[in-house]
Amino acid sequence: MKQSADLINKLLVVSEKAARLSRACRQNGHLLSLLVQEKKNDEKNARFVKDFKTLADVLVQEMIKYDLEKEFPDLKNSIHGEENNTFTNTLGESVTVKLTDSKSNTVSFLEKILNGDTTAAHLMTKTMYDAVSIDDVPVHVLPDDGHYLDFTDLALWIDPIGKWIGCAFWGISVNDFSATSIPFQSFSVPSEHVIAISVSESDMNKNKLVKAGFKLISPAGAGHKILCVILGIVDAYILSQGTTYFWDTCGSHAILKSIKGNIWNYQKCLNHELVELSYCEKEEGQNIKQYSNKDGFIAYSGAIMIHQYKVISLVKQPDVPLGLTVEQDENGNVIVARVLAGSTIDKENLMHPGDIILEINGVNVESAEKLMNTVSECKSTLQIRIASKNDSDQMVKPQQCYVRALFNYYPQEDSLLPCEKLGLEFQIGDILQILDQKDPIWWQAKKVGGDGSVGLIPSTDLEERRKAYVPPEADYVHKIGICGARIARRKRKKMYQSKLNIEFDKADLFLYEEVTKMPPFKRRTLAIVGPPAVGRRTLKGRLINSNPEKFAGVIPVTSRPQREYEENGKNYWFVEREEMEKQIKQHKFLEYGEHNGNIYGTSLDSIRNVINEGRMCVLDCSPTALKILHNSAEFMPYVIFIAAAGMESLKNLHDYGRYNGYSTRTLTFDRQSSIRYSSRRARTLESLATLYEDEDIKKILEESSCLQRTYEKYIDTVIVNEDMDKTFLQIVEVLETLANQHQWVPVNWVY
Repeated sequence: MKQSADLINKLLVVSEKAARLSRACRQNGHLLSLLVQEKKNDEKNARFVKDFKTLADVLVQEMIKYDLEKEFPDLKNSIHGEENNTFTNTLGESVTVKLTDSKSNTVSFLEKILNGDTTAAHLMTKTMYDAVSIDDVPVHVLPDDGHYLDFTDLALWIDPIGKWIGCAFWGISVNDFSATSIPFQSFSVPSEHVIAISVSESDMNKNKLVKAGFKLISPAGAGHKILCVILGIVDAYILSQGTTYFWDTCGSHAILKSIKGNIWNYQKCLNHELVELSYCEKEEGQNIKQYSNKDGFIAYSGAIMIHQYKVISLVKQPDVPLGLTVEQDENGNVIVARVLAGSTIDKENLMHPGDIILEINGVNVESAEKLMNTVSECKSTLQIRIASKNDSDQMVKPQQCYVRALFNYYPQEDSLLPCEKLGLEFQIGDILQILDQKDPIWWQAKKVGGDGSVGLIPSTDLEERRKAYVPPEADYVHKIGICGARIARRKRKKMYQSKLNIEFDKADLFLYEEVTKMPPFKRRTLAIVGPPAVGRRTLKGRLINSNPEKFAGVIPVTSRPQREYEENGKNYWFVEREEMEKQIKQHKFLEYGEHNGNIYGTSLDSIRNVINEGRMCVLDCSPTALKILHNSAEFMPYVIFIAAAGMESLKNLHDYGRYNGYSTRTLTFDRQSSIRYSSRRARTLESLATLYEDEDIKKILEESSCLQRTYEKYIDTVIVNEDMDKTFLQIVEVLETLANQHQWVPVNWVY
């Protein structure tokens, strides 16, 4: 007998070890090259492995077995996985992969499997035996007195499915006891009714689901689809075919049960039987099919609207109406609008408002007219197939949509609003719950975290038409002027956004962004943006130096020739200009620019490498690059805008940078110089330098305001940098908050 918390901790530890092994295989150049070439079928050779990925999967499986059985001996022979751990070559020789306490033995058998590759054997062995600790596992949701498991009734199935936006989820369901790492009430509600299906699902089932008003999506992998159900991203996952196995569903099934969901046998559901998937009884046969979920399944969470499909029989009386009225929704479904009191349907409680009429006597009901004609043609019994709300699930959630507002709205200033008191005021960044979008002009909504009051907000169509008449920004940006002579602008690098922006620029008018609520997770990139000379690079360097294991920057790529004292990959990656131009055309750069005849750029692959190392990639990129980062689920950025402070604060930042050696900017005159008061001419020159510096600072203030206004739809946090130390601590605090609080993120990051 062992406590649940002990096992959960260990399972999360071995999962992290598996992730590290996977990262090592992708990031180490030598391991990545080990996609072994297949030999001809008739060629005899001593090579055991033809597919390096298979070996990696087997090592993950055996590493988990070894670690768990070592700490929980009662689980021996109760841990199963998909892969066969015995490899055989064409000479008839075989070797079985199994970890032991001896690292040297593990190295030896890996060398044999890898045909004598000592380097790869040592690299993989080190990764598998390195210690891993998990300090932030949320096992506090378990009862204080602990909960014990009888390991004689416990079996574990292993199926690595890859990480889910950096989060770890667990759930346990044993008899009447359930616990999970995520509070049930925090799950997202789908903005529309969505079903996850396999790409190979039958067209007949797809058509029926679409007709019933569901949106269909197909995330990769069964485990991934069930995670979407768990988090409320989809209503359900339907699989009519027996193409999955015990290890595909076992773990996620436990999480579903812990939140009052379940996985039902699909074929049994067709016969109106609710039979839960079981993992104790194998199917007939000796091969992998004995572990198959052969009847398919339906996975659902406890937060969705469940429909029960049923057939009712009704004897039609001559000249007696059915006793109901119907309407057709926007998806073409024929919906029961009202059941007349005293009618047969009412007395026998056969149908209710909201039920969907699918078929009558085997004929699809495609419209209200079709329903009326079919009923009138029938002379006797009506067999009516309907989709009705499950009586056992009274908590039916209305169709909802959550959006982030990307503009400010003040009802008192809106002359088109029917009544000022009906309007809902909101600011940029507010999360709005859209309750009703039927009206093409005004939507009904309420603010998340507000007082709960519902009000009218302009629809996308209305606001787009209004925005079309707003003058361009250049017409209202206030320019700060300065009397006297002006300094010519110093030559600066001109940065160009990646051509990927072309796709995003087609829809530059952003009003509302659909979002979904996610449990705490660590963002993959941190973008520190702002105007020049506000300390972005200083803050970036300080953050990376404070915790190099957690944060990392990228090494820029340049076409500039390498100098004698320079090391490739230290400060720059040096490539030929032709190669760099080729990569630019292939959209492989986040941003790039030309300076003194040489190209400099930030490679997207360099960002991916940092992310794959498990670290947050810190960027001080141009604001124009935010569009690519924001629109990609791959980078999941958190964007901090460093805003310019007042004149005196900016001067202090200049002094701070010069004192600490951070600033690359040099001035002609040093205000601390000993000649400051030595002559009238010196004082005149100093005054002129101060005048020019003041003008630069005013330009920075103007640019800061302009950039913040232009890119605020991508900005998560704005920090006014009045003090470098305080700003740094604010950034650290914000990043720590991300790991502990739920976050609203764009839906395209999750789907």
